[in-house]
Amino acid sequence: MSKKIDNRVDFILCLFFGYLGIHKFYEEKKSLGILYLFTGGIFAIGWIIDCIQLGAKLLHTTDTVNKESTNNNQIYNDNTNIKDNTTAEQKKIRTSSFKFPFIKNDNMYLKYSYYDVEVKGTQYRNFDITKIDLHQILKFEFESTNEYDNNAIRVLYDDTFIGYVPKNNIQSMIKDYIEDDEKYVLAMVYGVNEETKNIQIAIAFYQELTDEELDKFTYIDTKLIKTNKKDESTDSPRQDQLDSLSENDELNIDYQYDTETYLVCDDYGNELGEINASNSAKLQEYELDGNELHCIVQELDYNNSGNIVCKVRIFIK
Repeated sequence: MSKKIDNRVDFILCLFFGYLGIHKFYEEKKSLGILYLFTGGIFAIGWIIDCIQLGAKLLHTTDTVNKESTNNNQIYNDNTNIKDNTTAEQKKIRTSSFKFPFIKNDNMYLKYSYYDVEVKGTQYRNFDITKIDLHQILKFEFESTNEYDNNAIRVLYDDTFIGYVPKNNIQSMIKDYIEDDEKYVLAMVYGVNEETKNIQIAIAFYQELTDEELDKFTYIDTKLIKTNKKDESTDSPRQDQLDSLSENDELNIDYQYDTETYLVCDDYGNELGEINASNSAKLQEYELDGNELHCIVQELDYNNSGNIVCKVRIFIK
């Protein structure tokens, strides 16, 4: 591409005129635009998929976080800083759209995730809800002396007691994961309603990716191709972006109908390479069946020409 693509414009064009391929012409993919024009967005299937993918890409772009860890796969940590540009009026009811990384702490994978857990009893706690920031990492504290619930778990925000975990199966899951060295639990503020003093949190349950756990997954191992090309949107070499990767980094993949392959990018949208046609065809079938695809850097090496070779593993979940 010779111009910078505005993700919002691209999504709006796709949403309202995708069946005519207008968004493809905007992306300067004229041959694909013509195909969409004469097939009604590839019989509406391509149009629907593009709407979903561009919508997800737009959400991802507007929720970019600043990584402060030297390990690129540590997307969220105790020092996470996320720029908040919301107005004072918007801050009365604030919600997030982030998603937990599939791989964390090198060998932990996301087993379960919940984004709609309401902290109980916040209205009875003495704290300033206007000071509660989205994405802040939370701590849990067991309260076995609670006269109403022996399994009660406190939710702590910067060591301030703000409420309790709901009295349901999440309680036992948190206890199980905290007490197991091969498991890990992460909780973050996901939504804040200052008017009702309600706080919604997201909880991720990670488990060690042992050989036994790996056997439960369907996945494809492959090597990125066309890594010597330039990024079409920035005109920078893909090799330069590959040089900043680390093993276990999670990458984004997006199906390209004109090449019938998946384009692989980093968290910032920089192009890294592509998945070959045969594996792309298999992955497309999985995705059309409703599966999620998680692409992880498996190995980085150099070839005889001094170029970086990147092997990835795509988990189908």
